[in-house]
Amino acid sequence: PCYNPGPWLEETILSVAAQDYPALEHVVVDACSTDGTAEILARHRHLLHQVIVEPDSGPAEAICKGHAGSDADLLGWINADDLLAPGALLRLGAAFAQAPEADIVHGSSLPHRARRIIGHQRPLPDGPEGFTTDALADVFGRWAEGRFFLQPEALVARRFWDGLGPRLDASLSAVFDYELWLRAAAARPRILQVGWPVAFYRIHAAQRTAARSAVAAEQVAVRDRFAAPALPPAREEALRARLRGALVQHGRPARLLLVDQWCAET
Repeated sequence: PCYNPGPWLEETILSVAAQDYPALEHVVVDACSTDGTAEILARHRHLLHQVIVEPDSGPAEAICKGHAGSDADLLGWINADDLLAPGALLRLGAAFAQAPEADIVHGSSLPHRARRIIGHQRPLPDGPEGFTTDALADVFGRWAEGRFFLQPEALVARRFWDGLGPRLDASLSAVFDYELWLRAAAARPRILQVGWPVAFYRIHAAQRTAARSAVAAEQVAVRDRFAAPALPPAREEALRARLRGALVQHGRPARLLLVDQWCAET
């Protein structure tokens, strides 16, 4: 999915083409970009299975358009600012061929800022049994610590995707993938882990998830559809009272600085 992705789109297309995977359908869905995307798509049209250019409501709708009509065994998507790592699809495809009963197959991701790798995102580091609704609901704990998918490193089996109701929630601007994983966790999928970095995940100021506070609010609203963790009322009131006292000094609110290395926004 893309809309005015700039020069990164070409790198993304070439990273997929360089996989040299023998049975691949690579679809680009462009929401009528005006930044030179048309020229990039024309230049690399021979590398693509399909190009769809028409207005949409956002990436969730675009992804569903790209998946429609495909009979591929595994489905996934990569944003127009990310890259597939060398050998990624061969590793995932070979693993799935050995275990075709798997519902989700995934590797890891390498987040980077301006080509400087800042970490190694290993989803489900404690094993597939950690993929539960309750664990996913821990937005400011396990999710914030990077214990789940950034997204491009995971592929979903077609039969499992169809069983989930093969749609993404187009009303969500940024966390439609999180909503998908919550639905998936409720279905208790069979997960296959592959020890290979699958994607380079670019962190930059223009990405949708850079506005961390807005994304967190949307994520919590989605989380509450599936699970609503809450403190016992007495404990919550005690914490509120302590925080009120701690955050007011000499009649004024305390000044706070929060730095998050995973986001472009501080």
